[in-house]
This record gives sequence, C-alpha cells and structure tokens, in this order.
Amino acid sequence: MNSFAQPTEVYSQTNRVDRLLDVEQLDDSTLVGVLNNFPVPLNLNFTNSSDSIINQYFLFNLYTKHIKYIPLIGNVDSIEVLNLGSSFKIDNDFYFTTRKISRTDSVQLINIDNIPSNSYRTLYKKDGDTIEKITNFHIDIPGKDYNSFAFKNLNDNYISLFSINASSFYLIEYDINGIEIQRSNLISNAYNVKGIIQNPVDSTYMIFHSLNKVNKTDKNFNTIFSNISLKEQVTNRYFYFHYFKSEIDLNPIISGNLDPNANLDTLFLATVTIVNDSTVYAKTKKFIGLRTDDFSPDPEVNFNFIDGEFQNGNYYRAYSTEFCLLGVPNCTSKFRVFKQDSLNNIHWEKEFGGDAGYFQAKTLGLKDGSCIVFVLRTNSSTGDIDMHYVYINKDGDIVPGFLDVLGLDELEIPMKETFSVFPNPANATLSINNQKLENKAVQLMISDLSGKLVIEQAFEKTIDISGLEQGTYLYSVKDINGQISSTKFVKTDQ
Repeated sequence: MNSFAQPTEVYSQTNRVDRLLDVEQLDDSTLVGVLNNFPVPLNLNFTNSSDSIINQYFLFNLYTKHIKYIPLIGNVDSIEVLNLGSSFKIDNDFYFTTRKISRTDSVQLINIDNIPSNSYRTLYKKDGDTIEKITNFHIDIPGKDYNSFAFKNLNDNYISLFSINASSFYLIEYDINGIEIQRSNLISNAYNVKGIIQNPVDSTYMIFHSLNKVNKTDKNFNTIFSNISLKEQVTNRYFYFHYFKSEIDLNPIISGNLDPNANLDTLFLATVTIVNDSTVYAKTKKFIGLRTDDFSPDPEVNFNFIDGEFQNGNYYRAYSTEFCLLGVPNCTSKFRVFKQDSLNNIHWEKEFGGDAGYFQAKTLGLKDGSCIVFVLRTNSSTGDIDMHYVYINKDGDIVPGFLDVLGLDELEIPMKETFSVFPNPANATLSINNQKLENKAVQLMISDLSGKLVIEQAFEKTIDISGLEQGTYLYSVKDINGQISSTKFVKTDQ
C-alpha cells in the first residue's frame, strides 16, 4: 500500500464550502456534474445578492481539459438549490433537480429544519454544452429535502422520493416531462434513506433507510413489507449500510458496517438477498480489515464509506480511516481507494492523506478502467473546506495534473426558454405558467403525440380543452420572433 503525506490535488479552492454533489461520465470525453459553493455561516448579504452563486453545473472535456461552469443564480425573490442525491443518467443524458427557496429563508440552508416547507422542484437536463429546464414540479404536498433521491426506473421514468419530514415520504413516478404517473401512500418511520433499488425481474422497489432497515413495494408502490432489519447471513449480525446510488439491480452490492464485535471486522461489501417477507440477508462479498488504531466501530459513524462505482466489471471504492466532521479543525485522517473485480480480486489499493481531515465526495470509475476520487479536505488549523482529487490510471498508477484546466468558461450561459401549463393533468381548462413567454406569444397549437394538430388559434392564456379525448398532448406557443416553445400535458375525463 502506497502512503503519501500530501498526495491530493486542488480541484476547487475558495473561502467557501465547495461541495461536489455528483459527477458522471457520459461518453469517452465528457464528465458532467453539479456542485454547491457557499460561505459558512450563510448571511443575507450573500443570499440576497443577485451575483451570488450557490450552485453550479459543469462540463469537463477529458481530451481538451476544458471546463465550463454554468451557475444557477435564481431570480430576485428566490434561489435554486441543488438536491443532493437527485441527479441521474438516462443513456448519455444527465438530469438533476433543484428546489426553490426564498432569499429571506436561504440563510437557514445550513439547517434544513428551519427552512419553510414548499412543493416546488425543477428538473434540468444537459443539452449540448448548456442545460435545459425540462419542467417544474409543483405537487400538492409541502415538503422538505431530508431525502431527495431520484433515478431512472425500468420504464425510463423518473422516480423521486419526496419528504414531508425527516422520517416520512412519498415515492412519486414522473415521466421525463414532469407529468405525474403515480405516487405511493405516505411511507412513515423511515428515517435517513440511504438509497433505492428496483429489481429488473419483478419491478419491485427496495428502500434502504434508518441504518439497517429495508422496505419493499411492488411496481405500483403497494407495500410488501416494512422495516425489516438487514443482517449478515452467517453471523446474523446487523448490517448498517451507507449511502449508495439508487439504480436498477438484481443483486445489488452495497457497503456497510457490521454490528461491532471484538474482532473489529467492521467494514465490508455485501450482496443483498431477500429470503422471504420477514428476512433480508447481506451476504459477504469482501471484508476490509481495519486496524483498531484508525477506525471507530460505532455503526452510527456511517459516513466513513461512501459507496463507489461499478464500471466494466470492476468496483471502485474509497473510505476514510477516521471520521472527521467537515469544517472541524485539528482532525486528521487518511483515505484508501481500491479496485476490485467481480470475482472479488483486489487489483490495487492506495492510501492518501494524513495531513488533514478528508471526506469522500465521489468515487468515479471511468470507461477506460481508471478512476477519479473527489474528496473534501478540511484545513487542520482553520477549518476551511476545499475540493481535492486523486486520479489513478487503469494500471493503478497515480497520475498528477489530470484535471489541470487548460480552458475555462465562467460566464453565465442562458438556459433555454421553458414553461409549464396548469393544471396538469387537466380536464376542462388549461393555462400557461410563464409571464415572460405569455407577453410575447402570438399563436397557440395543440397536437397529439402522432403530430396531428387538434387546436390552432391566436394565443390566449387560458383555453378550453374539454372537447379533447383523454390522452397526452403537446402544447406549443409561437412568439413574435417565430420561436416555438413546447411542453406536454395530460387530458383526463374527470
């Protein structure tokens, strides 16, 4: 195992908290991701300023080493905050969601309990070298973002976990245009969700929460079982799992801590097996032997290991040797990275740090067999937090300067003009929800999904759709410049 005093490289260094929320590889050359950047403590001078950038979307070209940042600034009244855990990929497209928070409430971002509940969410999508607003979600449930998990299901729809408090939430399925398809009943007593898995064989969902509990629903969100404890198959000890990327998987492999014992064999990977409606086992995949001098076996300290990445038959994972709270000075730790194949063979394992407190943000396996580990580094004397990274090639060699930026765009890139209609679904009347577009619209068109035009008229904010058949339609508006903007809606009979 290779050890370094200061092996990491600066990715982002400011006098704020730079936190990577997610990063994905879309093709051989492109990394895409989202991050936030705000001072601690937050203050009204910062959040009320129209120039303040709290969240950013970025594109990075692995070949040209050119990076482009697109800030999400919001408007005069509100800011948009990226939701942790709510980004996902569909093929080579990247999606993420934000929630709106009024600028006067935004100083409470550091403590989510103090932010008033609301029900506004926005879905964005990568579009070329910029981003496109797909739709606004405005459902009838005020909620908070204790859990914001989202992912693509077997129907290529968007599964969102929408919390109303720390331990209660709804599962909601949307199509990619933001139209609600179904939602579950309220799921309670499920604190601190870690991730969601959909089974590709029977389309059921497993929700992992509350350190070692699992819920299961059918494809229509009907409950099959609730609050079943996950245990290790041989020893019957409780298995306390960590956060992982929600996905479709028949035999998911997740990481976690075993209930402590004298051997301190705390950290390991496991496959999850449902035996019946009262027994769920974690079957050992790999133990990681941790020394007694660098790890606390307390299962509550379950942020030390952020689940990694599966790529081309290999698993890439990283974990810290000690739990250092972000921003707390005088705490130092090391972190380890390893590459493991599907036969449980370790190809390489590396050790870094020891000069500061480190916290993993993302372990990303790349298509060529290499990996990048992004970490948050806390200055051991001041408590300042910066983004650092390590790049390890497919042979296990550490390569410096991999993310050195040769070109940089920081200018705001306008997002495409988008809008929504309400109510949606609708049965009688339909109205546009975009004052800017409404002021310059001249023509309105509605067509079915085959392209057949069913309504064409001069623009009006509210129109009668009661004569349309039940189904999904495309609502289009032409403005004074001839530009056409469109969105989908569902017509119902009641």
